[in-house]
Amino acid sequence: HGSKAVTTTRRGYPICGAVVQLLAAVWLACAAVQSGRLDGLADVEAEMAAVVASGPEGKAMVQRCVAALLHGHINRLREGGADPFRASMDRRLSADRREWPTALTRGHGSLGLNLGDVHKHTFTW
Repeated sequence: HGSKAVTTTRRGYPICGAVVQLLAAVWLACAAVQSGRLDGLADVEAEMAAVVASGPEGKAMVQRCVAALLHGHINRLREGGADPFRASMDRRLSADRREWPTALTRGHGSLGLNLGDVHKHTFTW
């Protein structure tokens, strides 16, 4: 019998998804420009923390980067955007549904989704 224990290791502190995505984007950009000078996300996070700690200008710059990233997501998900919320959720959930337990998908059902008060959608099957 296999082990049923799961071990999770976490370093640092929880951060929002936008910051995680910003870290990944900075890491990829640095790797492309600087031949991989930053070895991992922890290095990128340390560099960004140093920018924030450098003073109000550094903190404001990181805040502007996060805001620009979130603004890009909002524009992409809006009606008429590159990947409108409803179509995006339908596509993603339809693909994910193939892996859902049969007991859940055997009959009809629905899943209510919202992104604040701006985007609301019901996925049905």
